Amino acid sequence: GDGDVIVVVRSSSSQVIVRRKERIGGIWVNNDEMVFDDAPGFYHVAASAPLTDLLPEALLEAKQIGAENIALNPHFVFSLTDEAEFRAALIRNKQRSGLYTLEPAPVEFRGERLFKTRVALPANVPTGEYKATVYLVSGNEIASQKESLLQIRKIGLGAKVTEFAFQQAPIYGLIAIVIALIAGWFAGFVFRKV
Repeated sequence: GDGDVIVVVRSSSSQVIVRRKERIGGIWVNNDEMVFDDAPGFYHVAASAPLTDLLPEALLEAKQIGAENIALNPHFVFSLTDEAEFRAALIRNKQRSGLYTLEPAPVEFRGERLFKTRVALPANVPTGEYKATVYLVSGNEIASQKESLLQIRKIGLGAKVTEFAFQQAPIYGLIAIVIALIAGWFAGFVFRKV
C-alpha cells in the first residue's frame, strides 16, 4: 500500500562501561567512567526515506528510532555535559565496531507490498535474541508496526571453541599457555642467531 517503511533491528541490552582516557605523565590512563545500564549490543536502522522526513523528532525519540534516540540510561550522572559526551562516545565506539548504524540503510520496494533491506552482521556481533521491528509510516504517523524475533548464534568451529572456552575454562587456559610456550620456543629456534 501507500507509505514508507522503517526497519529497526536490535539485540538485547546489557550494561556497558564507557571510560575517558587522559594522558598523565606521558601515560594514558582511565580517568572517568560512566555506566549505561541498557545499551543494545547491536542496533541497525533502515528506512525508505530520511527519518526526519518520515516522523516527527518526538516520535522518533519515543520509539527509539535512530542511534541518537536509543534510550541509554546512565547508572549515575555527574553532569548533563558529561552524560552527553559519554553517550556520544558509546555510540561512536559501537559504530566503529560495526555494531550501530548512524545513517539508515536503504529500503528498496519490490512491488506494492514487498520491500528489501540488508542488515550487515559483523563477526563481533553479540549472540542471542534480536528484535526486528518494521514500521509502516504514512502522513508523519506510524500506520502499523510488526515485530519479529530473530536468533543470532555462532556455528561451526568458532562456536565449538567458544563453548569449550566457557565450559572448560581452566583446561582452555592451560592449552592456550602450552600453545604460547610452543610458539615461543619454535620462534626462538627458527630465528636463533648463528
